[in-house]
Amino acid sequence: MEDHINRLKLVKRQMFGRASIRETLETMLHGWIDMACPVNGPCSCFLTLSGVSGDAPAVARDMLLRSLNELKLFLAVLIARGQETGEFASRSDPDGLATYCVIVLQGVVSTARAGWGRDELCTAISEALSHLIGAGATV
Repeated sequence: MEDHINRLKLVKRQMFGRASIRETLETMLHGWIDMACPVNGPCSCFLTLSGVSGDAPAVARDMLLRSLNELKLFLAVLIARGQETGEFASRSDPDGLATYCVIVLQGVVSTARAGWGRDELCTAISEALSHLIGAGATV
């Protein structure tokens, strides 16, 4: 479990080194597909699988919720920055957009586990990005 959390922290640090906020968000969302669909077939997210099972221990659910909240906060900051710089034309509430994004990402994990392929998942992520970024963005 600790390895999973450390990997997420590393991903967050790497994301802020990107050329643009839009690129950071795109890389992060498409990276979720790599996590959910490794080369050897559907894998899904261990934390999600262990946190949502009917007999999951409370500690697993708590860790999943904490992870989702951290992800939401990170995304809200990215979205707000993208709006401030004009990279994102959408003027919707960054917190609401971040919540939407977390739910989409959890859907990616779930549908990958059910056997949906990369093409379908990439289409869903691209559609979500178009809503997050909005028409008329400057980058």
